[in-house]
Amino acid sequence: MSKQRDKLALLRHAFEAGLRAVMADEFMPKIIDDLGKRISGKQVHLLAFGKGARAMAQAYFANGGVAESALVIMPHGLPAGDNYGLPSHVKIMTAAHPVPDEKSEAAAKAALAFADQLGAHDVLVTLISGGGSSLMSCGLAGVSLADKKALNEALLASGMPIQEMNIIRKHVSAVKGGRLALAAYPACVHSFALSDVPGDAPDAIASGPTCGDDSTAEMARELIERYQVTVPSSVAALLQDASLCETPFCDDDKLSSTSFTIVASAPIALEAAAEKVREAGYETIMLGDRFQDDASDLADIMCEKLASLPDGVALISGGEASVRVTNATGVGGRNAQFALEMVMRDMPDVCGISCDTDGIDGAKATAGALFYDGMKAQAEADGVDVTACYDNFDSHHFFEAMAADVITGATETNVNDLRILLKGDPVL
Repeated sequence: MSKQRDKLALLRHAFEAGLRAVMADEFMPKIIDDLGKRISGKQVHLLAFGKGARAMAQAYFANGGVAESALVIMPHGLPAGDNYGLPSHVKIMTAAHPVPDEKSEAAAKAALAFADQLGAHDVLVTLISGGGSSLMSCGLAGVSLADKKALNEALLASGMPIQEMNIIRKHVSAVKGGRLALAAYPACVHSFALSDVPGDAPDAIASGPTCGDDSTAEMARELIERYQVTVPSSVAALLQDASLCETPFCDDDKLSSTSFTIVASAPIALEAAAEKVREAGYETIMLGDRFQDDASDLADIMCEKLASLPDGVALISGGEASVRVTNATGVGGRNAQFALEMVMRDMPDVCGISCDTDGIDGAKATAGALFYDGMKAQAEADGVDVTACYDNFDSHHFFEAMAADVITGATETNVNDLRILLKGDPVL
């Protein structure tokens, strides 16, 4: 077990164990059981959206879920097969992530129309997963799709934590921040979510389309100023008038017949990964899932913690790191960037893995990367320009060159980042 390749294999296996624990097949029976207590005598309609929408909808029907009508909004690029493996009466729409496209706008309008047709005798079941903010994207009056795309790109490059990004997104959206639930009124709305948000705040998952929102337009304006984000003029003008863009607050009477249940989240994945590491003889220290630091700062935090620990210890953490991009010539993502930060620090006898559980880290269909001590020197010896990769935020190409990228394909689940760092050999 002391050999480096064995440690790297353990890291991969632990990450895979974390993924399996938050797959739809694991949690869907609980949803079906819960719904059975709520929907007696009413017509059920299903709306699934996000990166996990197809898998959640497949598991819903496979476990006996029923729906008079159904709309599933998922990312482009999943294998189509026979209606994407869903019953023939299910309508499928695909759209783009992380930056919305024209089909994102069409999907948002379709979701609002789907909800708007419902009455007091209906129940709307929503299966929500991360990515819904981009997959359903329609601006309020005066904010075009091009403006929404420009805003999204600016927010992604700002280094702003996801919860703060969502405050801004909600206030320029026709569907986010509780507006989908408003469209469904007076139908009951029961939402079940796969959380990709540190802390699992319901109003932050996919920007909370079925949840009340107590953030304000004033808060959105303050965030834009604090992070010095350049936004389209239509967005700036809209945010100046709260009467046009304020979202429904949590105590809005029209949201009184809604419920929200989180069915899987990062702590479940972290514990499953930790159990695999424990089986190999490591003591695990669970650091939680609320890290939202810049990747460079996060690497400093982890190195400081590791320096004070004995060999045979593993640090397990989640969250959603950010990257403040100052030179956008490379191809990277927050997990690969964190891994490259660790490579640059080159802590003795430390190796690790950092991956996005949706299988797509930033701008490339790569989940993340593995790293180990001595990697920087090995890369230089192999002719990789490590400094250029680091300066140009070209982390994905660095790990591809080192055959240390982690490729899973789209996992159709999403509980954010999963990081495992091993120090020394296990204590058996």
